[in-house]
Formats: sequence, structure tokens, C-alpha cells
Amino acid sequence: MEFYRGELVRQRDFLREIWRWYLGPLIPGPAWLVVGAAWPTPAICRTWRFLGGYALVAALAFFLIAQINLKAAGRLQKRIED
Repeated sequence: MEFYRGELVRQRDFLREIWRWYLGPLIPGPAWLVVGAAWPTPAICRTWRFLGGYALVAALAFFLIAQINLKAAGRLQKRIED
């Protein structure tokens, strides 16, 4: 039983730190895409709207992934307490 509890604690901690090991390393890719696309044509308004929309969608996706994982960590915490 102690081994099972230890595994649940390990998984909970893993899910709580999702920004560090999963989402964090993915941030430079979209950031470089936005910077690289805007660099040659900074004056084109349509490009900025597209890039702003892209950045917003990427940020929303990252936020939702983090929230889903935090919710799963909460469920694991309930199982640990039981």
C-alpha cells in the first residue's frame, strides 16, 4: 500500500510541475515563430493581427493544458488522502 501511495504522490508532483518539464520547453518555439514572422515586415498591420491571434491561441492552449493537469493532480491528491 505504501508503494502505491508513493507512486500517486510522485504522479501528483509530476502533474503539478507541468510548466517546468512540459510546457516551458515549448514556449521558445511559438515565441520565435512570432518574432521571426514579424521581423521582416513590422509595419504590416495584418501580420501583427495574425501574430497576436496566434500568440493568444498558443497562450490559451498552454493555460488549458496546465489547468487540466492541475485538476488531475487534485484528483490524485484525493486518492492519496483516501
